[in-house]
Amino acid sequence: MQIKDDALIKNETQTRRDFLLSLDKWRVELAKNIAFRNRDVNEDEFNFAVQLIIDRIVFLRIAEDRNIERYGELLDTIKNGDYYQNLLQRFHVAEQKYNSGLFDFKKDKHNKIVKFVDQLLQLNKELQSTVLVEKSEQLKHRIDYIESKIDELVYQLYGLSDKDIKSIDAK
Repeated sequence: MQIKDDALIKNETQTRRDFLLSLDKWRVELAKNIAFRNRDVNEDEFNFAVQLIIDRIVFLRIAEDRNIERYGELLDTIKNGDYYQNLLQRFHVAEQKYNSGLFDFKKDKHNKIVKFVDQLLQLNKELQSTVLVEKSEQLKHRIDYIESKIDELVYQLYGLSDKDIKSIDAK
């Protein structure tokens, strides 16, 4: 049985604390960035997106530490250009390499579609019971908006071109 000395245990504990503090900082910065760029995202979608991105980053960092990925690749990914687009590309590479579900973007879009459909059902139910004309108009606008978001996600999910989309919208 190997016994760790107190200094090593304290160092590991401090490293864990530092890592958790870093995660909290990342979460806050990422949340601010997502909130700034996506004003129409609800709280559940917002929290899901933040956590999913952090999970993906942590996975890749662990892979680097275990020499499964080239050490420093994740850092290099965000050093130049549009760091979020670079990170998305890195996630797509990981999706192909690991096939773990963590990087499954089709699943992400499917989950968003399900959430939008749930919202749509709730809004339609609310619309049926609304007697105020102004409230009814607001609900109809919201329903139209959500339907357009669902359409966008479905078009992306199936990789439809602009020509395909125009053909579908014309019908």
